[in-house]
Amino acid sequence: MAGVRYSTHGKRQPPPVAKEALDWIAQLYAVEAEARGKPMHDCLAIRVAAKPQLAGLFAWMEVTAHKLSARSALAEAFHDTRVGAAA
Repeated sequence: MAGVRYSTHGKRQPPPVAKEALDWIAQLYAVEAEARGKPMHDCLAIRVAAKPQLAGLFAWMEVTAHKLSARSALAEAFHDTRVGAAA
């Protein structure tokens, strides 16, 4: 048991909001993995079907960004992502 305690001692866990962001991103990577290697029309259909997931990510980011410190790296990443998507 002591080995388990010491193996995690001093290691920082990501904040819950960062983990949630990574979970959203993992879902989108799974969509791309499904589309990889398929004919273009199949890729397009898979990506179109995933649009609600992407919209959900952006909606979650919009709500969550207001809860973060404006100077945090995560808030900056959210801002950059939203600005890039709008361009």
